[in-house]
Amino acid sequence: MHRALLVSEVLQEIFSHLTKKKFLAALARTSKSFYDTAMDLLWAEIYNIDPLLGCVKRLHPMIYYGRPKYSSRSWSDGVEPLSKYEARQFLRHAARVRTLSIHGYHGTVPLLTPHYHFHLLSSLPIETCVFPRLLSLNWIVRHPDDKYLHLFLSPTLRHCHLLTIHCDLKSIARRCAALESLSIVHSEVPMAAHDISVLSDTVRSCNRLVKLCCPLLDSAALEYLSKLPTLVTMTINGFGTDNLLGRDNLNFAPFLNLAALYLSLSTLHFVTATNFTTFIQHSEFPSLREFKLQVLHDSYWAQAERIIGALSQHKACQILEHVEISFCDPEPLEYLGNPLPVIRQFLPFMQLRCLQLDVGPLYLDNDLLLEAMSSWPHIEYLHLEKSDYCEPAVTFRGLFAALRLCPHLHTLRILMDALFIDIDPKVESFQHPSLQNLHLSDSWIRDAEAVALIIFSMLPHVSEVTYSGYTGRNSLAWGEVNRRLRSFAQAV
Repeated sequence: MHRALLVSEVLQEIFSHLTKKKFLAALARTSKSFYDTAMDLLWAEIYNIDPLLGCVKRLHPMIYYGRPKYSSRSWSDGVEPLSKYEARQFLRHAARVRTLSIHGYHGTVPLLTPHYHFHLLSSLPIETCVFPRLLSLNWIVRHPDDKYLHLFLSPTLRHCHLLTIHCDLKSIARRCAALESLSIVHSEVPMAAHDISVLSDTVRSCNRLVKLCCPLLDSAALEYLSKLPTLVTMTINGFGTDNLLGRDNLNFAPFLNLAALYLSLSTLHFVTATNFTTFIQHSEFPSLREFKLQVLHDSYWAQAERIIGALSQHKACQILEHVEISFCDPEPLEYLGNPLPVIRQFLPFMQLRCLQLDVGPLYLDNDLLLEAMSSWPHIEYLHLEKSDYCEPAVTFRGLFAALRLCPHLHTLRILMDALFIDIDPKVESFQHPSLQNLHLSDSWIRDAEAVALIIFSMLPHVSEVTYSGYTGRNSLAWGEVNRRLRSFAQAV
């Protein structure tokens, strides 16, 4: 054996490229020199505790030759907990686990009756650290099985993702002093005041948080976070409680190093918008570079507009580089015949590099596009497309006048009037230096050859135009545009 293979770091680098666990298991049996490195990688990441329980001789045939995976009954029903000897077998391998996911899924399919087999660990002393080297825990477990969470907490834990506000949530901060990332799955309804209080107290006990994802906290917890120098990313994904911030004596310190703020919600209503608006108005974000607002179900633009309005009047708008606003299913009746003039609210964001607005029909014409591009000289990615109930008003001449002002733009998604040809590429000498990805949504065209010639002549790095409609007459026209683009390129 070469001397280099006696160095654990060299072995780890070599073994890390093995994609199948059966190869690692074979290496562990091959040589004592390979054993620890191979076993560490073999057990580094597991899903559920079944593989660990399978190392117990008594349980092995029950797991791998027992009831079908989708049976309503579990193979562990009526099975006695681990004995002291069996517990040592279990713990010997558990000590190697670095990433652990506990969930009620088989593959990507949710199980009607999840089986976690936690009762088999009930013989372990409550102070036992089952996973002493665990770095990441994904705990998608519902009551009453979540009472076993304490067995999965480790002093080395860095990342923790939980399904609900757990009754032992406070113990996470106490037992996991190195915790850097805490995530609580968002709530579909406003959370109880008690749960918010428990969560807020827990967060106030964490002094190394880098990433936090949870429902809106109480004002004391927000004030604590505003002074936490390690916090870089914060996601608010639930409603909190009514009138949570309805006070005049809020006094937050700057979120000094917060670089990304995300609001991800199932719905957005008046109280939620008020809370978030108040939160933004009473906070400082001297390092904020990225902001996202995502609403998953039906909502009304007026509520989102209040939040965006508060942000556009905030000092942070002068340094923000990445902004995304998206409604997955906006309420169409609110917009019918009334395109949203929302783009003007983003004109003060002078440092924008990425802007994505997916909120309903947007009002956009040649003049407004030109004004926007003159306000965003650093823009690289621009998504201003939502075609429902909206007639396009941007023409080719207006598009290229605006493109002259943004030389760094590489991706553009927009709805335009491609029926009206108001530019002659044989006369124009302009060529955009960087645009590569052009998506023209449901833009209708009549003259495929003329459109292809304009794009080929003035956007030399665009080899294909993408579009939303992939069936019907218009899709055939855009397909013809792309065929001609390829033909022009081959002829050069």
